[in-house]
Amino acid sequence: MKYKVIKDDKTFEIDDLVLFDKQSKDFQTLFNNLENGDIAEFDNVSIVRFSTGRIIINTIEV
Repeated sequence: MKYKVIKDDKTFEIDDLVLFDKQSKDFQTLFNNLENGDIAEFDNVSIVRFSTGRIIINTIEV
């Protein structure tokens, strides 16, 4: 499923069926900068990255 991922003025369209290393390089860089453990918090979602490369996107209700 595709999600709109927002952080400040940056917006990405991320598909949770695509492995992390196949996502855009800009998204990967931002994720790595935000990552705490295996989780990165964005403005509207939190994303968990597993050692297999899979990601889980959790929406944040506002």
